[in-house]
Amino acid sequence: TRPVELDADEIRRAYQVAQGNLSAAARLLGVHRATLYRYLEKLGIRREELD
Repeated sequence: TRPVELDADEIRRAYQVAQGNLSAAARLLGVHRATLYRYLEKLGIRREELD
């Protein structure tokens, strides 16, 4: 399988749809929660910025 490529906008949208729940946002994006955390770090997004 090909690795998932997420951008900041996709992550922000999923976070909003999931009402601030990162685990639910990860499920919506089809990635593991740890993968979502890595993307946040890679893209320089702090959780406070998502709220």
